[in-house]
Amino acid sequence: MRKRQLAATVLLVLSLLLVFTACESTTLPLDEDVLALLLDNACADYDVVVIGGEPEGVAAAIAAARSGQRTLLLVAEPALGGLFTFGMLNFLDLSYAPGGGLANTGIFLEFYRRVGNSDAFDVEQAKQVFADMVAAEELLTVKFGRTLLRTVTDASGYKILAVQMQSQQAEEIYLTPMLIDATADADVAAASGVSSTYMREDYGDHDAGMAVTLVLPFKNVNWASLQAAAASGRWGYANSHSKAAWGFSRVASAYKPHNEGARMRGLNIGRQADGTVLINALQIFGVDPLDADSRQAGIELGKAEAEHVLAWF
Repeated sequence: MRKRQLAATVLLVLSLLLVFTACESTTLPLDEDVLALLLDNACADYDVVVIGGEPEGVAAAIAAARSGQRTLLLVAEPALGGLFTFGMLNFLDLSYAPGGGLANTGIFLEFYRRVGNSDAFDVEQAKQVFADMVAAEELLTVKFGRTLLRTVTDASGYKILAVQMQSQQAEEIYLTPMLIDATADADVAAASGVSSTYMREDYGDHDAGMAVTLVLPFKNVNWASLQAAAASGRWGYANSHSKAAWGFSRVASAYKPHNEGARMRGLNIGRQADGTVLINALQIFGVDPLDADSRQAGIELGKAEAEHVLAWF
């Protein structure tokens, strides 16, 4: 789902002037000598550049900074967390080691402990935890509102020398001695011509993709009643605690969708600090995750189906 069909452009040659912002603002003519000009005027302040504010990008940036590298984290959104925070996917599927302890350690474990040692977390708290974690790293700089315009490679096309980013004010060029692509759709790799497969192309079916979802936020949920329903076994195996509930496999067959291309599966439910619950269970089919119109159509279908899901509950 997160693999991307290639767009091969590495360098654009234009007959106009653009204003670039590297370490300082510079006006550069974009002609056949643009590569040399870009590299001469690029910001060289960082040893590691990470693009993408997903949890993986945050962890990579923190790890690089803790290793003594001057690190830059470039994020399109106004805050960190990506799928966890803007996608509201607040239910964690944890892995356990023999003996019952968590198999997930490292920087993830730091995050896990700071959001409450639970498999469900509050989204706003998670945003703050991510912000606090990066702020604690002296060698880590975070810049928000940055989107990728293009990458600049060497003559072989195999090494990325710099990235060109768009901010609200201008364009920015950063040299990339080490570059980590933490975007959700591998945007940096795709822009650089890295080979890839699309959807389930590696299984021989180019157009078949997995279902996508909208996390469903509901309020005024009687948590005690929900826990009682989980314990009753009426909806198949289910379990719960004060912050989460999961299972309810019979929901998949009991709920009849109102929109073609939608259905429900068993429920993963995370409880927020204000009592709101976030439910990960709605499946939406036929969405191309790399097409903006298709994504928007999927969102609208999900919103329409959510009204029926709420009424059914």
